[in-house]
Amino acid sequence: MKEFTNRVAVVTGGASGIGRAMADRFAILQNWRKQIAEKRGLDSVLVISRQALWEIARELPRDLESLAKIEGMGKWRLANYGESLLKVIATLR
Repeated sequence: MKEFTNRVAVVTGGASGIGRAMADRFAILQNWRKQIAEKRGLDSVLVISRQALWEIARELPRDLESLAKIEGMGKWRLANYGESLLKVIATLR
């Protein structure tokens, strides 16, 4: 059975824990992005893309070097959001 969350299919049953866990991590990362965007008066996509959030939810980078390998995480985003994002990621492990 498939369940659609934010337009991404999450397989339920069997290996659902993995799909559900990643969807939950993505939701937490989206909430972080929304808070940053509101604080800075920006559209959330300007903070970081959905694609990058999904990759972060999957990879769970541990440091700025590994976070820099995520597509869309350039020097500016790393300098402005990297440490804050790593704190959130640490809570997801």
